[in-house]
Amino acid sequence: QWWRGSGVGWHHLPDLSIAFVERGFRLLAPGGTMSFLLPAKVATAAYAGAARSALLERSTIHRVADLGHDERAGFEATTYPLALIASRRRPPPGHRVRLGLDSDADAQAQSAWRASGAWMTASPGVQRIAARLAHEYPRLDEQVRAQLGVKTGANAAFLDPPIGLHAWCRPALRGRDLRPFRAAPGAMLLWIADERGVPLKRAPAAVARHLAAFEGQLQRRADQHSGPAWQLFRTRAATAAHRVVWRDLAPQLQAAVIRQHDVVPLNSCYVAAVSSAAIAESLTAWLNSGPVRALARLTAEPAAGGCARFGARTVGMVPLPAAALGNAVLAAFTHTANDHDIQAALDACVADMLGLTPAECELLGAVASNRR
Repeated sequence: QWWRGSGVGWHHLPDLSIAFVERGFRLLAPGGTMSFLLPAKVATAAYAGAARSALLERSTIHRVADLGHDERAGFEATTYPLALIASRRRPPPGHRVRLGLDSDADAQAQSAWRASGAWMTASPGVQRIAARLAHEYPRLDEQVRAQLGVKTGANAAFLDPPIGLHAWCRPALRGRDLRPFRAAPGAMLLWIADERGVPLKRAPAAVARHLAAFEGQLQRRADQHSGPAWQLFRTRAATAAHRVVWRDLAPQLQAAVIRQHDVVPLNSCYVAAVSSAAIAESLTAWLNSGPVRALARLTAEPAAGGCARFGARTVGMVPLPAAALGNAVLAAFTHTANDHDIQAALDACVADMLGLTPAECELLGAVASNRR
């Protein structure tokens, strides 16, 4: 019941570590204790939500220790380890969970995790800051809707086709092409569609001949239920006039404005369509600021190579005061970022808008943006 995925897409695929935790918990005698070494992403990943909720309500959790920086956990693995120790009995009132393996490790009230759903393992001081900001300001996803970029379902057919087909291509932006404040397309995308991304009724003869070699692959695409074989998916936000994009997988949150109308962000990016250039520029600066990067990292799923996944859910949870959207000062940072070092001034501006004290900024600054 905790393990089974639902819906479609990679983030709904079941993680076998959840199955082991569920089975282990059910085998415990009342009061019995289990201990597991798990992928650290189960503390924040959406697919592990049922397991976290059940354990919060039905077990006394003793330890949730992120071992990503622990030298004792330096074995060869592509996932970062998390230690979980829990007993099969309901938590007593006021019970606190240790966030490390040492006896004097920081502790977090188990009940405090119910509100967010995620098991944040940052210091209690950082968690208090995040909780205060969540209470005082609206979330980004209450004002801005984000989605993954365009999906081809068959990159070999659509990306960087023969040069003779470039007349029917658009510049394509991948996650690897993004840096803070800078989006430089690095590929060409076969685009047999109108300005809104609606596929044309007929493909040019040269394009049809090229795609014929991929006919079986195109028809087997998960999203290919009907429509022509040359159609692309999730094109609506990707063709909007004013767009902000950020990398799905990155060492820290990295956002940019797409200024060229014909550029198409692919599904290694997230894209938010907004109503004006001023809103796009101010939102880009907001997402590239140090305090917001730290807050996003708290709930981001850890990934290999010191990176994290900054999905729509994670970025949607960061605070966004209404006054920030379209703010002229924030927009000015985006205008000048490629020619000047604006990071310190931007961080100070965002800290002031969020009412962060110097001590709180220092605590957020300590949130690791990279792992070993």
